[in-house]
Amino acid sequence: MLILQYLQDLVFRQLAALRSGKNKNTDKLSEKKYYPPEGSMFYWVSCPHYILEISIYLSCQLFITPKWIPFSHILFFTICNQLCCIWLNHNWYKNNFPEWASKRAMLIPYVW
Repeated sequence: MLILQYLQDLVFRQLAALRSGKNKNTDKLSEKKYYPPEGSMFYWVSCPHYILEISIYLSCQLFITPKWIPFSHILFFTICNQLCCIWLNHNWYKNNFPEWASKRAMLIPYVW
């Protein structure tokens, strides 16, 4: 679970670097206010931070054991919520950066 949180932190730092101009695409896309993220997990999926969030909650469920029903409801809500966010964000990327989004999966690389 700590590895997933570390990966999520790296992805968030990468997203934050887009605003500071540390992205390698700043020269190429200087007329845009937002730059699509490149590298690491963004090479395969458009929103790895949401996928990592789902993975963190799934790992919590495995550690707690499936017998604890209240957390199962939290897990179900989190999965539904994050899937909606992934779908909305991926569609936004498709509309604003069609070439970039066409090379990335929404949830599972090379599948969906």
